Amino acid sequence: MATATVLQQPLQRVMFRFDGRQAPGVRSVCLVGSFNRWDPTANPMQCADNGWWSAAVWLPPGEYDYLFIVDDVPWNDPFDDGRRACEWGGEYSLRVV
Repeated sequence: MATATVLQQPLQRVMFRFDGRQAPGVRSVCLVGSFNRWDPTANPMQCADNGWWSAAVWLPPGEYDYLFIVDDVPWNDPFDDGRRACEWGGEYSLRVV
């Protein structure tokens, strides 16, 4: 009996960044998306001294919908790879890996 071989795509480290100067006084930023089941606790972002928030995620090649949650408010990424309509009438940011 033959066994099926599952080919796994190599994971790539993908950096997401949010410019905190767009939201002065922001207290928290997290990354939510199709890759973390839209869980705001899965990928909290860290703020650097220059005001940029960042988080790295390991992902296989593909297309991923995502948003930043900035003090509990969803934001699109101005540096995304495009946008995709979402079911609630807005848009998701798109990242292509």
